[in-house]
Parts: sequence; structure tokens; C-alpha cells
Amino acid sequence: MKRLPAVVGLADEIRGKGKNSPEKSADYLLRNRAELRTYPSVDVLAMYSDPEYAPSTATPGDIKKAKALVHHFTQVRSAIAQALWSREIFIGIDVIDELAFHGAQDNNVTDLLLECLTRIRDGRMNRPGLIIFPVHSFGVLSAGLFYPLRRGQLTIVNPDSGYALFPQSNDMGRTFGQLQRAAERLGVNKSLPRDLLEHWRLSRGAEWLERNPLLVVRANHLPGSYYANEHLLMNRVQSVVGLLSLLAALQPATTDRAGFLMSSSRTNNWETLDIHHYLALYDPPAHKTELAGDCVPIHGGRVEVSEMAALGFDLDPTYWRRQVALGADMQAQVEKLYIAQLKLKVAGKRLNAPGRTVNRLFDSLQMFRRSFADSADDWTGRVALSTAFETLLTDHYGKVRATLMSRCKELMRGQRGTRAMQQAVGDLYASRSELVHGAEQTTSADMYLARRAYALCFLALSKRIDQIPTVTSTPVGDVVDN
Repeated sequence: MKRLPAVVGLADEIRGKGKNSPEKSADYLLRNRAELRTYPSVDVLAMYSDPEYAPSTATPGDIKKAKALVHHFTQVRSAIAQALWSREIFIGIDVIDELAFHGAQDNNVTDLLLECLTRIRDGRMNRPGLIIFPVHSFGVLSAGLFYPLRRGQLTIVNPDSGYALFPQSNDMGRTFGQLQRAAERLGVNKSLPRDLLEHWRLSRGAEWLERNPLLVVRANHLPGSYYANEHLLMNRVQSVVGLLSLLAALQPATTDRAGFLMSSSRTNNWETLDIHHYLALYDPPAHKTELAGDCVPIHGGRVEVSEMAALGFDLDPTYWRRQVALGADMQAQVEKLYIAQLKLKVAGKRLNAPGRTVNRLFDSLQMFRRSFADSADDWTGRVALSTAFETLLTDHYGKVRATLMSRCKELMRGQRGTRAMQQAVGDLYASRSELVHGAEQTTSADMYLARRAYALCFLALSKRIDQIPTVTSTPVGDVVDN
């Protein structure tokens, strides 16, 4: 669970130093609170700051003053947002704007940064909500035959990582029960808005609530507008889907087991690909017993979001109940990578070698999950997996196949079946080269072994990120010692 730190200490952390510090901007707004009171809202202030939209009665001096106020508002809200978002507390920019605007107008406020954080704390704006994300081409092994007889059981739930995943229910009442139990296990205190969910099911054509497997991800967020936190929420979903794809790669090959035939993806399955929304539920201060939420249309980055929905694998809960240590290890590394990547994303600063490597690993993981989207014999899966390996393990272009094989060997040292997995990686890259360079397709790759090799290499390399020198042109080579 993500908690808001002590607000006094957090305010001191945000203040900053120098001429353009957030504290200087906050003090400027307080000194000009009389001017601020002439604007009824933040939106009107923003309108006055733009000569194109300012009223005809506005003088050049009025526009100049409004621009200065907007500049300092931007400094304050950006600093607060960065501090909160880096801690996975996704308060919308519009919400922070309103807090800062009304706080700066209040004669009793002497510390604007502390006042905004105090209002967030006292209003309990940082409580967890849920992202409900439809997926397809996913199954739970051995659940298909017996799942309808166990209506009250969640199939996969991980409170520590903050996600739950279960097969299609084919019944709205059963779906609601699953979601409510998931919310309780994930530490969400308020109940789900059943009437709202049923309304979205009918008015938005969200048949996927019944027909499709559902991924539920905990997120501490409070949006001020429809798409305010979308990039942050989808980034969180990416990390969870990436973790699930790594777990799928590490478990035994599903096609070799009887449970494959009893997967929930092959039994009682009428899933739809007609997916145009996801649900973002949050805990608003005004609602005492129920979550509020939005049924958010997928618009910007639709291709990326649609690809996230296509999992393309089965998971075996029985196997992962026996392999708790391995699952927890992978979970910890993905979480560490996600937090590091999130802080870089929020900060928006120039990256050093460790920062660039963190982003490359996160991008590589997104490419890796795409390798499951098609059958093992399809070229898109091979190209996606090859690209994931290149992004993960290379520093420069040149001798790519040899570099991948040697670094895989080093990172998988001590694992069973290393030679076979190393050969699978070499075959994969050879197959990819034949495909993209128009050569005759003579090489076949064992995608199961290659994906397993990727997961093991990812796990080993992610543990070495902290060892990367600040300045280097070969970060992976430095920590792999190859």
C-alpha cells in the first residue's frame, strides 16, 4: 500500500533551492493573493494569460500579470505532482491546481506547499482505487472445467503487487462478486458501485465485463478530469502485464500438460475483442461508502493499449503456489524497475547511464510481452522477442548474435538447461535475421526456451542495475562483465 509521507517533511522536500524554487513561486502567489482574487477560477486565470483568448477588455498589463501568476502556479503544481507521482500517489493536475488556487487566496495560509499537502491528507485523497482492465487470449490452467463450480473463488490475487486476475465469468452478478472480493483483498476499503458498473455494461457496450478475463490493478489515484491520470495508470498496468508475461515464461510448457486442455481460455469462452474502454475507480472524499469512477474510452495510444489486452498465455496457479520464492523474486525486481522508471518519467530530467538502462529494460519488457501475442510459429512473435533481447542485452550495434549468446550464458550461469536456452537464443536471432533480410527460412527457434532465457536474463540483469557506473557507454557490458 502506498501511503502519504508526513506532510511537513514532504513539504520541506518539495521546497527546493535557488531562484526558481517551488518555495519562491509559492511565496509569489501568496504575496499576490489580492490579484488572484480577481479571477473566479484557475481556468479564467489561464484564459487571461493567453492573448488569443483573453477578453477584449484585458490590457497588456493584465495579460502580463496573468502570465506571471500562471508561471508560478505551474512551478508549484509540477513540484507537488512530481513528489506525489514518484510515490505512486496519482493526484490529478487539475486537483492540485484547485488546491493551490484556493489555498493562495486564503489569508490564513502562510505556507502554500504545506497547505496543499495537508488538504490532500485531511481529505484522504490518496486512498487506493482500482483499474479494471479487460484482457483476452488468457487462461488459467485446470480452471476451465471446475471454475463454474467455484463461483466464490478468485483465481489469482497478489495483494503485495496489487493485482488480481481471473477468468471470464459469463455472468454480471458473478463478475461483481469477483471484483468486490478482489477490492477487499487488495486493501480497498469502500464497496464497488454496482449500479454504475451495470450502467456501463449497458450504455457503453462493455460486454467484456462478463465475457473476458479481467485484470484488476490497485492504484492510488484521484483524477480531476477524464484523462488526467491515464498515462500514469497505463504505465502501472504495463508493469503488471510485464510481470505476468515473465511468470508465464518461467513456468513449465503448458502444451505438455493435461491442464492445457482444461484451461479457462478453452472452456466456456465467448470473449470479445470489441474493447473500447477500461474502468478507473477511485475513492473520492465526498463518497462515504462507495468508490466513484470513470468508464474511460481508449483513445490516445489505442494500439499500445490494445496490445496490452492481448496476453496470449495461460498461467498455472498451482505451479506458482509451489514456486513462491521465484515468483516473489521476479515480482520484487519488476516492482523495483517500475518505481525507478516512474521516478525518471516524472522527473523529466536528462538521464545518466543507469537511468537510460532502466528505461531500456522497461521498454524491453514491453516488447517481450508482445512476443506472446501470436502463435510461436508466427513471425511477429519472433521479431518481438528478438528485439526484446537486443534492447535488454546490447550496448551497441554489431556482432549482435554473439553478444546475445555470450551475455545470456553469463546471466544464466548456474541455471538448469543453460546450453539449450543459449542455443534457442542464437536460433531465434538467426531466424529473425533470415526473415528481415529476405533469406530463405532455414532456422527454427524454440520459443518456449527462448522466452524462458529472456525471463532469467531479465531477473539477473535487473539485480545489477545499481552497479552501473554513472558515466559509461557500455552499461550492460560493465555489469555482465562481458
